[in-house]
Amino acid sequence: MRVAILSKTANIGNSVADYLSRYDSLVYTGSSEIAEDKVLLPFFNYKENEITEHLKRLKIMGKELLCILQDYELSTWEEKLNSENIKYIINGQDSTDVLTDFLDGITKQERSRRRSFVAIEPVGGCGKTMISTYLAKRAAEEQRVRIIDWDAFSPSLDSYFDGKKESGDLVTALRQLRNNMSLDMLDYEMEAEKNLLVTNMSLNYVESSKWKPEHFLHIWEYYQKQPEQIVFYQLPNFPMLTPSAVALMRASDIILPIRAEQRAIEPARYFIDWLRKHRHDDMPEIHVIVNKYDENEAPIALQDIEKTLGITVEHYLPYVEDIATAVATGEILSGKGSRGIRKAADRLEAFYQSLAIRISEGEEESDKKSGFGFWRK
Repeated sequence: MRVAILSKTANIGNSVADYLSRYDSLVYTGSSEIAEDKVLLPFFNYKENEITEHLKRLKIMGKELLCILQDYELSTWEEKLNSENIKYIINGQDSTDVLTDFLDGITKQERSRRRSFVAIEPVGGCGKTMISTYLAKRAAEEQRVRIIDWDAFSPSLDSYFDGKKESGDLVTALRQLRNNMSLDMLDYEMEAEKNLLVTNMSLNYVESSKWKPEHFLHIWEYYQKQPEQIVFYQLPNFPMLTPSAVALMRASDIILPIRAEQRAIEPARYFIDWLRKHRHDDMPEIHVIVNKYDENEAPIALQDIEKTLGITVEHYLPYVEDIATAVATGEILSGKGSRGIRKAADRLEAFYQSLAIRISEGEEESDKKSGFGFWRK
């Protein structure tokens, strides 16, 4: 049995779902389509008339309801909720016993620990696709890995796998989700190399204008339940675009390639500040690597970049002609190639090792939580 989470936005609902990650749940932003018997309703960001309408509709539908209030909302809603015998809990204050009792009977899910790496760059040309493709191929030498192109504005992942197009285009999957059509996600993946599953995306501005966060959340949750313990995502370079926002609010790690140029460093600083503002309670690990960097001629030194970003910057790649080809063909992983390629391979391997990317088989995510709080006040 599954619990529905009805929230003002998908991101809010996802915060609750993340807290309840051991329970089977589905996030809704509208009450009319809810099929589940039990519903969690966080009041956060709703207007009073919207809450009233949801309460009325859910009562008519015969749903078992538990409301989640912020402490400042209690004076407004306490009398109404008590008079209608609607259960509620105060976020961050009340015991979780009420929540646990409410979730009794909901399917518990044993999920293996999984790290989700999202690659995003402040401006084009910083090496996002090349670096994350290298990391995915390198990780696939030790375990099964999945890499997904979510960059609806500049998709390029297929060019690193000999132009293979065996899998369905992710744009098609998203179109099917948008139109409530049946969907088999196995149609949208290909085993490009041993232990490495790839999902491609093409450029389609018309279709992308119709996507909502729910469509990407559906796909994200699907991938999180698959056996691959390492997942890489290619993102558009703009945090507030739908695929970027969904992934950035949920990823465990951010791969951030930059250049030693002001045009890349300043946007990177703004991006890191954005993450600190929106995920200050559960900051992901941010892994910076400076691409096409020359220690002797770079206009900005690594230590100066570090001061500007307020984050450790230890890794860089020298400029090497045809490095993208070496990654695509696997030459860079073979220890062969020119002196420049071998030097770049050493730098990339050091970056890979710094991520501590290997996960022991069977290692599980702890379901212990430090406290009951979905959002900061």
